[in-house]
Amino acid sequence: MKRKVIQHGLRDECSAEMETTGHVLWSYQKAKDAWVCSKVIVRMGGDECGSFFDFLWQLVMTVRVEEDKLAQIVTIAWALWCNRNEVRNGGKWKTGMEITRWAAIYLAEYTAATKSTSFPRQMLELRSLWTPPPASLFKVNVDGAVFSSQGSVGIGVLIRDEEGRVEAALSKKIMAPVGAVEAEAKAFEAGILFAKDIGIQEFILEGDSIIYNALCDTSSPPSAEEPVTIGMHALCRDFGRVEFSHVRRQGNRPTHLLAKHAQSIVDFST
Repeated sequence: MKRKVIQHGLRDECSAEMETTGHVLWSYQKAKDAWVCSKVIVRMGGDECGSFFDFLWQLVMTVRVEEDKLAQIVTIAWALWCNRNEVRNGGKWKTGMEITRWAAIYLAEYTAATKSTSFPRQMLELRSLWTPPPASLFKVNVDGAVFSSQGSVGIGVLIRDEEGRVEAALSKKIMAPVGAVEAEAKAFEAGILFAKDIGIQEFILEGDSIIYNALCDTSSPPSAEEPVTIGMHALCRDFGRVEFSHVRRQGNRPTHLLAKHAQSIVDFST
């Protein structure tokens, strides 16, 4: 069998542009047609999108789309990519409506197949609760909040021991007009620096943000946050032991209240 190996990164139908994931799955006209037909994204936004991963990150962290809608978006992106590969192997382009229907059928079949293996509600509720760290470790919970009217963000840090006793707490305001992703990254960074200030050497850094995935190296951070993530990994080398953990928003509520409290202070409060 003879395979067609692509020797360059230019799109087949538009050789003037590089074929990035953002272009294939978002900016390209056929992709736009599919998104319009799907109606899951009302506003198309700008034409430029270098990385589709950055776009998804913004949907999760800034727009805070619901889980069901996010599943639709990811499935449509998968369908677009599959169709693009079919065309490269001699197949035909599907219309926007065909892509949308294909993705909807696939998602419905997947949901039906996995429904019977879903976790009981009680188990999901337990995972939403804060749990103390193992003996000899501290747990550093962090959260960020955006105050758009002030052009600032609030940072909350709460440090507790294995019995749940509060060792230290921080509420801090940073004057910077940044978005939710940047605020969460700054919260994780502040948690590491606060742990260093109070002198603990072994701890678990926990938050309800998907910045956790970037710190664990299970996924790449958004391009704008990559330098911050690299900096945090460097800071962690100054400690004896640092682990990362994710908790649902309900389990991080005390830290979220600390972050919100920063709206009424000038600098920081401990």
